[in-house]
Amino acid sequence: MVPLDQSVLYIRPLYVTSTSNPLPQLRYVIAVFNQVVSIEPTLTGALSGVLGASIGGGGGSSTGPSTGPAKAGQTASDYLKRAAADYTNAQAALQAGNLGQYQSDVNAMNRQLLAAQNALSKG
Repeated sequence: MVPLDQSVLYIRPLYVTSTSNPLPQLRYVIAVFNQVVSIEPTLTGALSGVLGASIGGGGGSSTGPSTGPAKAGQTASDYLKRAAADYTNAQAALQAGNLGQYQSDVNAMNRQLLAAQNALSKG
């Protein structure tokens, strides 16, 4: 749950498991903003669907640190792009079994979502 402007953005992963693989696999990301619902295979797609704007990046399976510190003049869309990249990195770390990196990437994603919220409240 992320408060944005005068509303709340809900984001929820949908995982599936099988008897042959004990690690859950991400199948879809569900996002709800106001009364718009989007179910997509990626965070980028789900955010694009509910926010009504194209959110680039984050669709691949790249790994690594967040895209860096926030800079003055960035828009909510910029922060959401970075959050999507952090989410993708977190999923790759989870699949690789690197739970420390996974938590670090999830924390980075949370910081980007909070920065997006602040950018929306200022603009």
